[in-house]
Amino acid sequence: MTSLLDELKTKIWKTKGARFNASRRLQARKVWGSYLVSAFSIYILAIGIFSLTETHTNPTLNFSSIIGSLLILVFSLHEGSLSTEQKAERHHVCARDLTALYDKVALQTQLANDDKAEELIEEYARIIERSPENHDVIDYDLFRTEHKDFKVPATTKIKIELAYYSFQTTCLIMIATPPVMLFIFYVTQQPKTL
Repeated sequence: MTSLLDELKTKIWKTKGARFNASRRLQARKVWGSYLVSAFSIYILAIGIFSLTETHTNPTLNFSSIIGSLLILVFSLHEGSLSTEQKAERHHVCARDLTALYDKVALQTQLANDDKAEELIEEYARIIERSPENHDVIDYDLFRTEHKDFKVPATTKIKIELAYYSFQTTCLIMIATPPVMLFIFYVTQQPKTL
């Protein structure tokens, strides 16, 4: 029969794992968002410098520069409004607090001392209340893929990991696309030689 402390220990283990994953995901979002804004800023600067070297202005390059500038503006405003860095920090602090509580519960479980169960449950509730937002489902799903206890099928594991890393993948594609397009544009605009 599972004791109250065993159930609490499992609950804390799952929650702290999901919160650590949420913190990592949000930190990665902040970093990759910065990479994206930096890359697009460099691209726009490169287009401006390239336009200065051309004898006539190219409407496609001018349009690309305007679109890129708008994307940077919209993306920066959107990401700034999400406060991902603060949320990541709060998730990390919550997970650290839960780790300390997990150790306390583990000790009481080893001592087979259910007397402190109510006090530890209340401490868990206080820690959770101090964290204003919950982790996303994907954070818990990734936690499940990290532990063999959950027996997550390989295909489900791949789907979960793809979803967890989707923002980074999207940013990487967006960073890689403009140079490829500019290269294609440059090659197609070269005069044909016989």
